[in-house]
Amino acid sequence: MRGIVNLLLLAIIIGAVIVSALWSPGVSFTVAGTPLALRDLARDAVLTLTALVSLWLTPDEHRAANGFSWEPILEVVILFAGIFVCAVPVLAMLDAGHDGSFAWFLTAVTAHDGSPHPAAYFWLTGILSAILDNAPTYLVFFKLAGGNAADLMGPLAPALAAISMARSTWARSPISATHRTS
Repeated sequence: MRGIVNLLLLAIIIGAVIVSALWSPGVSFTVAGTPLALRDLARDAVLTLTALVSLWLTPDEHRAANGFSWEPILEVVILFAGIFVCAVPVLAMLDAGHDGSFAWFLTAVTAHDGSPHPAAYFWLTGILSAILDNAPTYLVFFKLAGGNAADLMGPLAPALAAISMARSTWARSPISATHRTS
């Protein structure tokens, strides 16, 4: 077995993820209006350092024998950059609420009492998930449901459950399978 050192590095990665979930020092920094928790920064630093150590320790011939290339990673970076740049105007229209271009869409997913309508979230998330990837779909419906994670995990939990169930259900749909052929 070659590259056994990477098993140790995988253990470090798993440990960093577990520790970041358990450790809560209560320290955070605000960068450009976004709070960044110390535990998340520490975890990401360990993950980045571990990846760099793996690149340094793993002989080039092992990567060559496995056909390793940076091309797929670059393609994903370009694809997601394009998706999220294109999502900016859509999110701005969703932020406009009932006064914006997507007022009809907001009405379609909102119950009479003003709360999210879980069945509408399920079906519309599923349809969008069948043709888009997870991240932009979740981003759209997260914003549509109010954009507040605490609310979606609390009083609006049925909407979050509908979004999550739709994504996992429709990911196996024939539409999704024919759309994603890569």
